[in-house]
Amino acid sequence: MQGLALADGLTAFCAYGFEPFFNLHYEVIGNDTYSIDDINDTDTEIEELKKLVGLRFPYCLMHYCLTNLGDTFHLVSILLTASLGLQKLLAVACPIWSKIQINERKSCIVCCLCFLFTLTVNVPRLFVISFSRGKERDVCLVSEPQRTIQKYILGYYPIIYAIILVVAAVTMFISTCFILCTICRRKRVRGHVVASRAEKKSCVLIVCVMTFFFLAEVPRLYITSTLFSTYRSNFDMQDVALQKMTTELFLKYSACLDDSLNHISGESCLSDFNERPSHYKKSLINQLEKSWSEIDKNYPKEATRLWVDMVYKDKLKHVYYEYLYDDLVDIFTVYDKGFWNFLMLSVYDFAILEYCSTVSNTTTFENLIIKCHGHKFSNSVEVLVSSQYTVNQ
Repeated sequence: MQGLALADGLTAFCAYGFEPFFNLHYEVIGNDTYSIDDINDTDTEIEELKKLVGLRFPYCLMHYCLTNLGDTFHLVSILLTASLGLQKLLAVACPIWSKIQINERKSCIVCCLCFLFTLTVNVPRLFVISFSRGKERDVCLVSEPQRTIQKYILGYYPIIYAIILVVAAVTMFISTCFILCTICRRKRVRGHVVASRAEKKSCVLIVCVMTFFFLAEVPRLYITSTLFSTYRSNFDMQDVALQKMTTELFLKYSACLDDSLNHISGESCLSDFNERPSHYKKSLINQLEKSWSEIDKNYPKEATRLWVDMVYKDKLKHVYYEYLYDDLVDIFTVYDKGFWNFLMLSVYDFAILEYCSTVSNTTTFENLIIKCHGHKFSNSVEVLVSSQYTVNQ
């Protein structure tokens, strides 16, 4: 019990003990003086951006270490809670053997093994990235993640964590059910119709412990499985977060295209296009592919940089904008490249939209294509992805 109390105390201390101190040093990344002057801006996006905060060096390093240590001690707490559940089960099932074999020395050994095992599993997380001091105003700079450790954190650590949670949950459930059944069976053997007050308290306490344990820990299984399923196929990517954003963006484009095609489902131009000879369709598709390839090939890098200037220069504080600038340019480059790739893969559907725009002599259907290109993530999400470990850890 002392080991469990120590683990819970250290967890709470690492998670919340320094928070009042960090609150004094949090600095808003967004520009407080920025006002909406762009038709693409919304109140929600601006407010989200202004809520992003950062910590200067060395406070960012302290926060990162404390967060990981908090997760470490929480895992120790899970193991010790499961160990206590198993100890209670043995005490009820084999009271004499338990009294003789389970002593204070062995309990200390179990506590130490739980701490050592958890430290072994979690310590690599502390070294996946490193922190350094920036040249301006002690801005905290984050290094590129160490590839091998990142692969362990995103691929293998969630599996280990899930196994521990499942084993702990099953142990707690079996021990609780066994103890409750044993108490009820002994009550019938003694011929008591009503359980004693001590038995009632024991049953209520056991059920409460199991309930709170399940409510607190089982949802983590969903989080862990989501993390693993998100990154398991992206181990070889240089930036798994950017790769995930690209995938989600492709899904957004696909949904937008489906919505655009629904707009013309009842139009006569759709049936006219289907009745056109195959060589006409092939010619139209070739023209689109050629024009898109030329645009993609000749699209200047400076245009992307100019767009980043337009979107973020006034929204972010200057010192953070300077450090995030290159990463944001990379994100917008991925946006554009992903869109052109999507166009090539869906060229037949876009040929239908182009044909309908031509025969109806209107830009309505062309505007649908432009609308799809405008499907991006919010500014705050883009900033988070540009420096994923700074925020997520």
